[in-house]
Amino acid sequence: MLVPLAVDAGRRLLLLPDGGTTLRASGHGGDAAAWEALLADHARLQVEVAARADEMVALGVPDLRPERLPDLAAGLLADDDALLTGTPDGLDPALRERLRGSTGAYAELCRALVAGPVPASVQHDDLHDGNVFVTGDGFRFFDWGDASVAHRFLTLLVPLRGAAAALAVPPGSPVLLRLRDAYLEPWREFAGTAVLRELAGLALRVAPLARALTWHRILRAVHPDDRARWQASVPGWVAESAAPGPLDGAVPA
Repeated sequence: MLVPLAVDAGRRLLLLPDGGTTLRASGHGGDAAAWEALLADHARLQVEVAARADEMVALGVPDLRPERLPDLAAGLLADDDALLTGTPDGLDPALRERLRGSTGAYAELCRALVAGPVPASVQHDDLHDGNVFVTGDGFRFFDWGDASVAHRFLTLLVPLRGAAAALAVPPGSPVLLRLRDAYLEPWREFAGTAVLRELAGLALRVAPLARALTWHRILRAVHPDDRARWQASVPGWVAESAAPGPLDGAVPA
């Protein structure tokens, strides 16, 4: 069976084989155990392909490894067009100046990720319950259009936000901490739990600006007639970098 993947303003229709039922459509998106299982599965996938990070970059996968992020983020914060400066959807000017003044602190976070024991790998960057097929023996991840080679733990930002909404739990909920730990478990070969949790916390602080960079890249390839629908995503994610994260307020274990 073929199903439509996307329609580009009536110009093109892409058909792909039906991959099955997504977690969201399955009715199990409100099940914390399902989120734990999919995060653990995704982490195992990242572990398996990590050794091929340089190869993936050479093949054209975008490179958002943490050593590159400070310069890329600084460039984005200087880009009036990307930030929709002077428009209703644009980034608040005062926040923009505050973020530009904190680029040194952002670079420190990135250096800490580089120095950590967890190497770069593929980073889906849009991992939510609508982009995961439920299969008989686990999950199949799709819609890799936002993916990059990056610090692996940046992956946590979108699913933790999505799970908080699907499970109706607040930021910092013990449920979200369990999801984080389920994702981190396959990384125990690289470091102990305390180190992994610290790195995850750093990654969640770095991730919103990286997500804004992803949207910036995507929109450069979007037809101008369709760009207006999505362009607020860039300043929106930049603003998220100054907002509380999905684990903020959590009580340390």
